[in-house]
Amino acid sequence: MALDSGGHIWSFISWGRPYRLVSPLLDCASQDATPAQIECGWAFNSVLTESGDVYVWWPFSEAVQQNFARRNAEMDRDGDKRVHPTADGVIPCVLWDLQHNPVRLPALPQLPELQNQSLEDEETRITKIAGMDCFLIALTNKGHVLKFGDLSNEISLQSGRWEYV
Repeated sequence: MALDSGGHIWSFISWGRPYRLVSPLLDCASQDATPAQIECGWAFNSVLTESGDVYVWWPFSEAVQQNFARRNAEMDRDGDKRVHPTADGVIPCVLWDLQHNPVRLPALPQLPELQNQSLEDEETRITKIAGMDCFLIALTNKGHVLKFGDLSNEISLQSGRWEYV
């Protein structure tokens, strides 16, 4: 996964056919919709927006894989979009857009006050994330460290929650 200078999120899950995640939730129209950081877990991808919201999606979920398979079949039928190495061994890339809305993680729970008087009046928000096996670690602007899990799949997300560590 990569975040380009225009705020576009790219996924590389197959040779020669990277796709750009396209969603109105991440269209860079506001701080709420502008990616600031991306992270991958074992089975999920995530993005932190400039406003501190976290969105997740599963690149190997049934919905994404069906779209991926359909697009691959279309590109295979189109002769100039087939994935074959050139004579010098280069695999040309065919870029495409995946229309998919990620899931926004719930708001932060009530957190304890920390010894940081300079940010006392500021709203607590997430500023950094790190992807792990089936969970995320987050750091807030006030120094809280949180964990969110389980992110194994969309169903497990329903029981997931932020935990202050």
